[in-house]
This record gives sequence, structure tokens and C-alpha cells, in this order.
Amino acid sequence: MGRSGGSGGGGVPPNPNVSDLLQKLKLTEEEVAVLEFSEDEDDADAMVMVEYALFGKVLSPVPVHVSIVRSAMKRAWANPIGLKIRAIGDKEDNLFMVEFGSPHDMERVLVGSPRMVGKYSVLLQEYDEKLTTTNVKFDLVVLWARILNLPLGWMNRSRGSRAMDLIGRVIQMDVDGDGKANGAFLRARVVIQIDKLVRRGILLRVNKNEEPKWFKV
Repeated sequence: MGRSGGSGGGGVPPNPNVSDLLQKLKLTEEEVAVLEFSEDEDDADAMVMVEYALFGKVLSPVPVHVSIVRSAMKRAWANPIGLKIRAIGDKEDNLFMVEFGSPHDMERVLVGSPRMVGKYSVLLQEYDEKLTTTNVKFDLVVLWARILNLPLGWMNRSRGSRAMDLIGRVIQMDVDGDGKANGAFLRARVVIQIDKLVRRGILLRVNKNEEPKWFKV
């Protein structure tokens, strides 16, 4: 009888899921011991705290070496003091972690994202020490968006945020203390899903008696 697959009577499937098999294991006495979290850890490694850090990802279909990311980002971020960049996770995921010497530099870099490595975007998000590399998800991107040639009555926080909501979730409007936009366009930072196309424009009915008009984004 061949070794490949059993056809008879409730045998184990030819390629069982490893995770399912592990869940059925009976743990040994040593394996059931739990390492408890402690806020009073005193070993040297535990004292190396991460204060100002971000997760990063290069949106590339091929692996990008972290040295290339480090070189490009040092220039783009004006080489902030204490900058450290190291790869995390599987190399095909293009994940990295970046540490800063000050919260000011971290916030400046985060607000200025996304940047580019070659022709690929570099996404950033806040660091969370409780996550594993498999739990770090990059499904959103924050972009600066501009709507061109809007009527002046829409160049403000109230109406302008409604227009920007058509592009993505608004997190910051570029307006003055009176809530009015300066310059030739309305600008805001918006959050969009990375698997959706960026809108090329929006249709607005600026007057109830007129047809909708197209405004370029």
C-alpha cells in the first residue's frame, strides 16, 4: 500500500495544519511554567527602554535591505540625533524599527511621512512593544491632500473638511486660527487605505441650483 494518503477510516489528513497539531499537544511540566510580567525587572537588557520609536515598512514587492532604507531616510529626515534603524521580521515583509533621540524629531518625521525609497513609499506608525512582528499591520497611509481651485466659500475648516472627507478621514486641516485656508488650494492630512486608489478629484455641488463640478485633487 502506498504511503500517500489514507483513504480508510478517519485517518490524519495528509497535510495537517501545524498550529492545530500544536494545540492538541499535552504540555509537559516544564512547558506549563509561566514567565510572569514584572515591572521591577533589574537585568541589564530590561533597562534598555525604547522611548521614541516608530514601526516602518517599505511598500515594495521585493526585499529592500535595511542599509538602503537607513541611507535614504537619514538624508530625508535631516539625520536626526540618535537615529537608529534596524530590520525586524521576515525580510520579504520589509519591516523596520526606527528610534530617535528626542520626541520632537520623532513627531516631525511622523508628520512628514510618507517618504520614498527609490520608487517605493515608506510608511510609518507608532511603536507598540506588545506587538509581535506578525501583528504589525500597515493597511493605512496618511497623506497630505490638496484640492485645487475651490470656491473661496469652501476654503475653510467647516466646508473644507467635508470636501476632504471624500478623499479620506481628516486628521489635520491646514488653516489659520480663524479656520481659513491660505494660498491657492485647500490642504489637509487624510488617512486612506493603502489598497484603495487615491482619488484624482471630487465632485461638489457648490450651489443647489447648479450641476456638480469637478475639482482636481
